[in-house]
Amino acid sequence: MDDPGLLPQAKHQVDVPSPVSGFCQRIMCEQICTAGVLLGGGREKKEDSVDPAVGIIVHKKIGDKVSAGEPCARFTTMTPSGWSAPGR
Repeated sequence: MDDPGLLPQAKHQVDVPSPVSGFCQRIMCEQICTAGVLLGGGREKKEDSVDPAVGIIVHKKIGDKVSAGEPCARFTTMTPSGWSAPGR
């Protein structure tokens, strides 16, 4: 996409902090993608709609150093839906 600013902008975002300091050892891709679907950013069946404002940004790669409390990922959506990051 040449101009991402043309897409709807999410009104809500939640940063998911690292619970401890250390190094990123794994990224749970299936669980991250499932969260994206549950937030409306993907389809469980072809009749489902997709919310283009839903997004997931993973800030870390395997092997990256992480400090406790540092955001590892950000989830964005148009509706809060009562979700929150662990520990909040």
